[in-house]
Amino acid sequence: MTFPVLEGKVAIVTGAPMGMGESTAKLFAEAKAKVVIADFNEEKGCQVAEEIKAAGGEATFVKVDISNSEQVQEMVTFTVETYGKRVATQNMSTVT
Repeated sequence: MTFPVLEGKVAIVTGAPMGMGESTAKLFAEAKAKVVIADFNEEKGCQVAEEIKAAGGEATFVKVDISNSEQVQEMVTFTVETYGKRVATQNMSTVT
């Protein structure tokens, strides 16, 4: 799959350890984006990141509770410091 607009960019995908979030993260990786898996479920998040890496993509897991604004800011700061400013976001999680 080729999406030149995503190649080399960084995608933060919240809710990525399962379901649509996982699929979205893997699609971004297939399109050559660097993917930040952001979720509170560290075990599943790391698993998805490892699956992306095993398929030749680039992925990192960041543990975050998106209902906590300080953690969200830390996630964004980590992402920008690690990958630079070319960041896209995809929110696949919900807060209840």
